Amino acid sequence: MLLEIDLYIDIIFLINFIMDFVIFFLTKKLLRINTTYIRLGISSATAAVTYCIAIVYFEFTIVNKIILSLLIFIVPIIIGFRPKGIVELFKILISVYIMTVIVGGVTFASMYYISTNSYMQNFIFAATSRSTLRLLIFSVLFCYALLKIISVILNQYFIKNKIYPVQISQNKNTAIAKGIIDTGNSLYEPQSFKPVLVSEYEVLKELLPENFETSNEVCKIPYKSVGEANGTLIGVKFDKVVIFDKNIGNLVIENQTIGIYKGKLTNNDEYNILLHPRILG
Repeated sequence: MLLEIDLYIDIIFLINFIMDFVIFFLTKKLLRINTTYIRLGISSATAAVTYCIAIVYFEFTIVNKIILSLLIFIVPIIIGFRPKGIVELFKILISVYIMTVIVGGVTFASMYYISTNSYMQNFIFAATSRSTLRLLIFSVLFCYALLKIISVILNQYFIKNKIYPVQISQNKNTAIAKGIIDTGNSLYEPQSFKPVLVSEYEVLKELLPENFETSNEVCKIPYKSVGEANGTLIGVKFDKVVIFDKNIGNLVIENQTIGIYKGKLTNNDEYNILLHPRILG
């Protein structure tokens, strides 16, 4: 027997917006897709609005539920991730569903164990307890922590010492480098706080303008190391960086800042660019 409930559309929108943003954020991290948080916010709002419209106007038959589950995600995925084809769209869609199952599983398992007065009726998450907000926050933090733990394990045991082919593009010119994840690389742009890569000057010199160090378009990146308490690297923003990986797909990063190092990173040229650990996980 269906329970009769009062719907507060603003609350439903807010809850779904938060959960959709978490799902899209985790998908971005899982697939290492280069997209902005603004796009994720717009896509989450689109999914939440679609959901709110559906619960008002849809009759919840089995067919309509299947259609709704597709509509909620396909358009927001196109907005948030800009897939380049059907295959990539399908890959992102599957990943979004996986994250939805994980987030939903954690949420409903938590509902059971902490005995909240919340339930699901016709695709509608109904909250009848003040503990629901705490439940939502707990689920979000738990899922994020789980993803970070998985990421740390992968970095530690599978990709820490792996060499990645890297392609750097600037003004239609390209350079090829060999990159390695440097867990000690904690460099960020001072203003945007985006992670910074570090490359040998010799690799990128053909892409750099003359006297690039005095250009107004570069930034100074402070760093500390053994024997260098207050060092500074010149950071140059490049049009595109592609990190190639056959196992989990290539990572394309636009407008990536790279710190220029005048020396050699290794004696045997095993690698010549240091990848920030946040870039790949």
